[in-house]
Amino acid sequence: MLQHLIYISYPKKFTVRSDPATFGQILSVEGEHFDDPSNGCNVVPATDGSIFPGNITRDTILSFYSEDLCSVVPLVFKEVTTYKGISAYKFVLAEDALDIAACDCKDSGDSSDHVKTCLPSGAVDVKTCQHSK
Repeated sequence: MLQHLIYISYPKKFTVRSDPATFGQILSVEGEHFDDPSNGCNVVPATDGSIFPGNITRDTILSFYSEDLCSVVPLVFKEVTTYKGISAYKFVLAEDALDIAACDCKDSGDSSDHVKTCLPSGAVDVKTCQHSK
């Protein structure tokens, strides 16, 4: 019998799932659980972009973690196409793919006013994950 709850480290930054149903989905980034609600509103499940799940339909939203954007990026179905005689679904960036600033609004730190500090739509704050590059 195969052990399906084993996780493998993937380039030392991601820990991904290795069981058949969720293969390739990110479990943690730099040790921080990816589906922790305190992280903002990450779209999960997401992969690192090198592999996606099987059984994809036109309604599937494919999500991958972009190290350049420090965020999850959604891909949506665009059309059925043919590549070298094989029928395939073509997925593209969602129109609102960069409208992730609202997900990252944070309290100002002053618990008395609960003011949110937010970037404009389409802007991305990468300083927290790009500092070591």
